[in-house]
Amino acid sequence: MSKSTAQPVALMMPDIVTRIIEFAIAKRGEEWRVIDLTSVWEDDGMLSVPASFTTNTQLSFLTVCKAWYEIIMSTPLLWATCSAILHWPQCSDVVGTSSMLNTYFRRSKVVPFTLFFFASMEEETFGDDGDPIYALNDMLHRIFTQQGHRFEAIYLTIIVTDTTNHDFEFEFNFPRHPTPTPTPLEVSLKDLTRLKSLNLDLDVPNSSVELVPHRRLEFLHLSAGTSVSVQGFDHTAVAQFPNLRNLRMCIQNTKTILDDWKILQASPNIEFLHFRCVPRHSFIPIPGSESQDLSTMPPLSLPRLRHLDIIANSKTTLDVLSRASTPSLTSLIISSFELSNYSVKELTTLLGRLPLKSFKVSIKTTEDTLCKATVGALFHALLVLRNLELDLGSRNENQVMQLLELLRDTLHPDEKKEAHTLPNLRVLSVDIGFYDKADKAEAHDVLRNIVSICRQKYLSGFLLKLIARSSLIVREPAQVELMPLLLNDAHIRRCVSDTFIVSINGVPVEGFSA
Repeated sequence: MSKSTAQPVALMMPDIVTRIIEFAIAKRGEEWRVIDLTSVWEDDGMLSVPASFTTNTQLSFLTVCKAWYEIIMSTPLLWATCSAILHWPQCSDVVGTSSMLNTYFRRSKVVPFTLFFFASMEEETFGDDGDPIYALNDMLHRIFTQQGHRFEAIYLTIIVTDTTNHDFEFEFNFPRHPTPTPTPLEVSLKDLTRLKSLNLDLDVPNSSVELVPHRRLEFLHLSAGTSVSVQGFDHTAVAQFPNLRNLRMCIQNTKTILDDWKILQASPNIEFLHFRCVPRHSFIPIPGSESQDLSTMPPLSLPRLRHLDIIANSKTTLDVLSRASTPSLTSLIISSFELSNYSVKELTTLLGRLPLKSFKVSIKTTEDTLCKATVGALFHALLVLRNLELDLGSRNENQVMQLLELLRDTLHPDEKKEAHTLPNLRVLSVDIGFYDKADKAEAHDVLRNIVSICRQKYLSGFLLKLIARSSLIVREPAQVELMPLLLNDAHIRRCVSDTFIVSINGVPVEGFSA
C-alpha cells in the first residue's frame, strides 16, 4: 500500500482541512435557542444539547493526526468560535471556562470572535471555593471590557433558579444566611464596536444592557429580566441602528415598553420584529401592561418590515399596529388576543390596509356577544391572504362551539358578499383546545361542515389542518375522541383529493380511491 493511500487524511491540502473543520464546528443561533428551551422543562437534571456544542469542537479534531494538529493550532479562524455550557457550576468550573476563553482569544488573534455561552445556576450556590455567580459575572465583565472589540456575535443565556425548599426550612426553623447581591452584569454596545449579532437572555439580578448608536448591529435579541438603558438616541438625526434587520424584544415589566419604542424608532430598516410583552417563558401578558399608553409616543415608520410577531394584551397589540406604518408587512402573528366586537373592528381597520399573506392569531378570551358580521368584515378585508392560522385556545365546549360556528358561518358562501371572503386562501389551520371531557360529536359536525365549505370555495391547491387537543388539566385527550371521527368521516374523505388536502393532528385524511 502506498503512502498516499495509507495516510489520505494527513495528505489533504491544509486549506481543505481548514474548510472541513470549519464546517464541522460551525454553530447556529437556532441550535442555541434549543438549549435555552430545554433548560426550562428539564426534570432529570440533564440538558439536551446539540452535538455541535459538545462533540464537534476544535479539541475533538486535534487527535486525528499530527498534520491536522498543526493545521488547527496554526489557524486563527478555527479558534474564533467558542461555546461553553455550565450546568450548576462551582467556582472551579468558572475558572476553567475563563482559562479556556483566554486560549481561544489568544489563538484566534484578530479574527472576529463568536461566543456561545449558557449557564444554569442555583440562586444560593455557595461552595467551598466561593459563589459561582460572582465568579461568572466577574469573568464576563472582564472579557466584555478587555475583548469587547473582538466580538462579532454573542449568544449569552444565564438562568438562575431558586431551588430552596422554603416549606422544609420553615418546618424545622433552619437559619438562612442572607444572600449577597451578585456583582452587576453589565453589557454595553460601547465596548462591542465590531458586533453584528447580540443575543441576551439574562435571568440575573441587576443585569443590564446599555444600547448606544451602533452602525454594524444586524441582529438584536433582548429578553428575560435584562434592564435596558437607551443612551444617546437623537430621533431627529439619522438612524442609530441603520443595519439592524432582525429585532426580538421580550420584556417583563411595563417601564421598558417605552424604551423598546425608542429602539424601534432607531431601527427603521428592520425586516423581522418579535415583540413579547409577557413574563419569561409565559404567554400571559404582563399585569398592568394594558395601562401603558403608547398613543403619546411618536409614530413609527418601518417601511421594510415584513414579519411581525406580537405577544401582548389586545390594547398593546392594537396600539403597536396603529402607531406603526408597515406598508411591506406580509406576515403577522398576534397572541393572547382578546376577541370582542370592538377589538375585531379595530383589527379590521388596521389590517385592511396591509398586504398580508400570512396571519396567525392565538385567542385568549372571547366576548359572548361577538357577532358573525364583525368577524366576517375582518376576513373580507384580507383580500390577498394565503395562510390563516387560528389558535382557539383551551376553553370549555360551549366556547369552542361559539368560535367554530362563527368560523363556519363566516366562511359559508351563501351570500354574494361572503363568496369573496378570503378569496386567495390556500392554507387554513384551526387549533382547538378543550377544558372538559364533554362529547365532541357536535364539534365533529361543525368541523365536517367547515371542510365541506372549504371544498366548495377552494377547488384546488388547498390545505386544511385541524388540530384537536386538550388542556393539561384534562387526562383524556380530545384527539382520542375526535381523531377517529374525523379521519374516518366518509363525507370528509370524499372531499379529499390530490389538490385538496385535510390533516387531523398532522395525520392526512385518506380520500376514497377512484
